[in-house]
Amino acid sequence: MVRVMTKRNGDFSYSDGVSLKEYFDNRFEQNEKEVRLAADALNIRLEHLNEFRAQLRDQNDTFMTRAEYEGKHEALAVKIDGISKLVYMAVGACALVEIIIGIVIVLIKKG
Repeated sequence: MVRVMTKRNGDFSYSDGVSLKEYFDNRFEQNEKEVRLAADALNIRLEHLNEFRAQLRDQNDTFMTRAEYEGKHEALAVKIDGISKLVYMAVGACALVEIIIGIVIVLIKKG
């Protein structure tokens, strides 16, 4: 729709009878509404981002630091080494028992 601006009674107006002042007042009012809506949407978005940051902060507080990890890892490595030595000793003991049983069986058959 094309509007034609004319001068009537010393006041500019469009052909549909809306004065220039009314037109700009309506436009400014519409722009203010749009700015308020955009500001509200931005505030909601920022609130969600703040919640997200808080969750990350809470999550980060539950993580173990590198120093704590290395200390606990070293302690576990020492325990595993001790258990490995016990396993090797047990395997050796089982092999020794097998040898002794084999010798006893051979002696029984000869005997």
